[in-house]
Amino acid sequence: MNNAIQAIHGPEAHAVCFPTLPEGIQRHHVEALLLDLGGAIGLSRSLLITLLRMIKDTRPSDWTSPDVEPVCYMQQTKIAERLEKTERQVRNDEAALCKLKLATKNVAGNGGRGRIRHPDGSEFRQGIVFTPLIEAYQALVAIRDERARARATTLTLRRHCSSLRRKIKVCLRELAHARPSNTQVKDLITEADQWPHGYGSYKTIDQLNAHHDELVTMLETVNRISNFKENTSGEPEAMFRPYIQDTTEEILVPCKQAVDKMTACKQADTKISETKPDGSVICLEKSVRAETEAHNSKFISRLTPERLRALCSDEMRLYIDAFKSTLGPLSQDDFINAASQRVPELGISASAYRDAVTQMTALGAALCILVIDQNRHHPTTPIRRPGGALRAMTRRAAAGNLQIVGSLIGLSERLKTGNQ
Repeated sequence: MNNAIQAIHGPEAHAVCFPTLPEGIQRHHVEALLLDLGGAIGLSRSLLITLLRMIKDTRPSDWTSPDVEPVCYMQQTKIAERLEKTERQVRNDEAALCKLKLATKNVAGNGGRGRIRHPDGSEFRQGIVFTPLIEAYQALVAIRDERARARATTLTLRRHCSSLRRKIKVCLRELAHARPSNTQVKDLITEADQWPHGYGSYKTIDQLNAHHDELVTMLETVNRISNFKENTSGEPEAMFRPYIQDTTEEILVPCKQAVDKMTACKQADTKISETKPDGSVICLEKSVRAETEAHNSKFISRLTPERLRALCSDEMRLYIDAFKSTLGPLSQDDFINAASQRVPELGISASAYRDAVTQMTALGAALCILVIDQNRHHPTTPIRRPGGALRAMTRRAAAGNLQIVGSLIGLSERLKTGNQ
């Protein structure tokens, strides 16, 4: 049955089921998706404006109803007038959309378009049909998600490259002062001076990966020259123990971080409950606080890089092992780099991570990422929104009441008991 006969006799006897958008998706989601993709799918700015204008002239319900197709039946002259284009430009735009398989053209022989309403309420419409766009929706979503992943990977690689560059320059400055006549050091300084400003010259992820590998190799060379036993760019953080030490000696690292106002362990609880204090209540509180701080300090003093790695999730441990230098043991930079890699994977925004680093230093933010990552699978209170959790921890740090040590202790105890 051709279009003319169908227009005269009404809808066909058998029902036709047209494709629809996925459940929960509306027309405005399609418009937002097209704005996100733009040139990635071959849409110029002018063509995108035409497409969005025609989509606006369809009924939103037609995108979710299996009984009809979304059709823009507006005449070319009217579209051209609204867009301030010529009719020829509109025709070219329609042809381009059909070529991109985002629409089909269903018009009368003379190019006419419009709609006829039948007595039963159904309609016959001619114009630009957007059923192909509905069919392509899932593929377009996949393209958008892949682009987002690529952007996150590129951002992470740039952060890693910036970190490596800083470490190399710091080491080279020290070497230039200690070994001014070393030819290899001079060559490395010359090579570092030739690095491009920023990363705009690296057009693809492969090029950026190659630059990252070059930096890793260069840092290993610099460390080998300087005979460093640790891959470090400066003094270690207060919470990060030196790797080489006498493990039989109890080294207490002072910690001014706020802690839970609770008893430190079961022994302390028993002592307080069974024996009444001789002094005042204030003295009792001071005793409990002192025991708690001693317990936390003891925990920190035993927190070697290997033990900290054991607290990480499987995914974060993979990144730690990947970033670890083959020339030395674990360093704080391995944890920082691994945490920054987990940031986009956890759905944490770059701004939230940047604010955390500004407030708590890179290592402090890395410890927060470690805790958030593991507590996504907490047996009773799992973290559902890692980004919101990191911002809350940043606010607590700014107020001086972030208890990251207590969080690490709790995580350690939970892992010991097998409550993953």
